[in-house]
Amino acid sequence: MASVARRETCSSEVDVASRRQKEQYDPRNPEYVVPASELEVAEAEVRLLNQQLAGFRSMLARREKSDSGSPLVQDYRLRAEEMQRAVEAAEAQREALTPRHRTLAGHKRLDSDGSTRCPSVTSLHGI
Repeated sequence: MASVARRETCSSEVDVASRRQKEQYDPRNPEYVVPASELEVAEAEVRLLNQQLAGFRSMLARREKSDSGSPLVQDYRLRAEEMQRAVEAAEAQREALTPRHRTLAGHKRLDSDGSTRCPSVTSLHGI
């Protein structure tokens, strides 16, 4: 019976310690804040601009059905084009920040004989 009581005491002590640790966490504390990288900021901006553009185009499509010739709809079309250019600029910025991995697809040929066969062992060793 004493061992059961001891287990309950130990588990409640662990729960209290765990609870205290969780209560000490404050997301506003600079110790827990990790600033976003430039690439993360650029990716978030591209996502946000694409979402805004999609919503704007959806609204524009509804307006065009009801009154496609109105000056307001024409202005909205111009604004949609501006937003598209902003998305393209943000995507270019993101691409500029994205690290490039070297691939073998762009390697230069070392030999110029045009052959695709593997060189023989004798030609490598001069035998």
